Amino acid sequence: MSLCYAGYLPGYTMNQNYHGLVFTINTISAELLRSGKTPRHFLTRALLATSNVDDAFRVLRDAGVGAADACSINFTFLADPRQMFYNVEMAPSPDRKNESLLNIKEIPLGNHNYHVNQFDRIHQDQANALMVESSVSRMQAFGTYKPPSSEQDVRHMLGDVSGGLYCVWRENGSCDEVVKTIAVGIFDLTARTMSLYSDNPSQTEPHCRLPLLFK
Repeated sequence: MSLCYAGYLPGYTMNQNYHGLVFTINTISAELLRSGKTPRHFLTRALLATSNVDDAFRVLRDAGVGAADACSINFTFLADPRQMFYNVEMAPSPDRKNESLLNIKEIPLGNHNYHVNQFDRIHQDQANALMVESSVSRMQAFGTYKPPSSEQDVRHMLGDVSGGLYCVWRENGSCDEVVKTIAVGIFDLTARTMSLYSDNPSQTEPHCRLPLLFK
């Protein structure tokens, strides 16, 4: 299952598969791009077919070719005996190696992690100044909250409008806003559901709540 924006391949927003994989994507606009490499949309589409953690890392590393551009992947497998969550920053290799540059962060059960549209751990230049400014603003907004301990806490954070021009939930009601929030998905891995919102999740109920089905 994958939420697909118009013109996008499956696998580039919020996703789950029958092997228990659950993952989401943050676009990162790296200054360094590599021609002749694999676009991130193709790699995350392939990720949608993976069956375990090692398989997921294999797809993202893309040995023999490597990533053409950058993104961040948040993922876990529901059946993983370690019950570990991962944030992976993926970027083109600065050394022209034929594989992606990966920085893997493990987030143990009970901990939390925030990631937006910028590199947090990989040291590479970024090309989209507005995206970086927005990311800094959103991370500052998240920093004003206590660590989330419930779905309601997460909904309030993802619906935050305190950041002015670059708030977390971006929808000011005008047609000239450059970027608007299209959708929010919240995965409840205990209840094994995905809730989908197209309005501010801190103020509304989800349009639908779908079961996470796996083998």
